[in-house]
Amino acid sequence: MSKGRRTQSSQRWLQRWLKDPYVLRARKEGWRARSAFKLLEIEEKHKILKGKRRILELGSAPGGWTEVVRHITPTSFIVAVDRLEMDPIEGALCLQADLSSEEGWDKVRSALSDQKADVVLSDAAPNTIGHASTDHIRMMVLVEKIWQCSQAFLDDGGVFVCKGWQGHEWSVFVKSLQKYFIKTSLMKPPSSQKESREVFFIGQGYHVAERL
Repeated sequence: MSKGRRTQSSQRWLQRWLKDPYVLRARKEGWRARSAFKLLEIEEKHKILKGKRRILELGSAPGGWTEVVRHITPTSFIVAVDRLEMDPIEGALCLQADLSSEEGWDKVRSALSDQKADVVLSDAAPNTIGHASTDHIRMMVLVEKIWQCSQAFLDDGGVFVCKGWQGHEWSVFVKSLQKYFIKTSLMKPPSSQKESREVFFIGQGYHVAERL
């Protein structure tokens, strides 16, 4: 019985997904994923990409954000990293690496030629199990890992964009990040699904040394 309910639920989700206007628009405009519109909307409001030379994307598969970065900054050097293999994108270095290992970090350092990135982006999220508190903890573990990696590779004055899920732990984390940037913002892009708890932290003007 429960299996049947899950199947019906999955079918309803699939039907909503197929009718999602952003899914349809992504197909029409040739983007790999509806997530492309989130970054386009963030860029429209906060101007985080234009004029940037080196951009590092963490958790890049399936490549929707990478395509947007290439579209907005056609001459920039882009390193797109994911532990899963990602289909190539012309003009971007798509790197398969696990950033929970030192070997993964070494791959990123080598890809960047030991230089720093002007922008670090992440739209990554963990696999969920449907248990809200457990899923939130998993998200926070991932977000903190992304921030740790970003501190290693983000240049002074750079931009950091990262997805989180609304909740107490996320609010505490965001407050801790505010000390590192001249300007910080939170944004839920219009293309985010209404029922989603996702929100994006946008930090501009990174200081390698923590601001007091």
